[in-house]
Amino acid sequence: MEPDQNEQLVLAMRNAGRRLAEPRSIRDLEQTLGQIVAEVGPQRRTPTVWGQ
Repeated sequence: MEPDQNEQLVLAMRNAGRRLAEPRSIRDLEQTLGQIVAEVGPQRRTPTVWGQ
């Protein structure tokens, strides 16, 4: 990695951390969960029970 790339990575990580620290609304959380389910859904066909 070049020094400029390191700096870009640090800035990207810092910005991501700031976004994660921001307060989120229920709508934001629902939208994020929907995106996760949409990405995982096609890969998983059988239901999973927590703890098993």
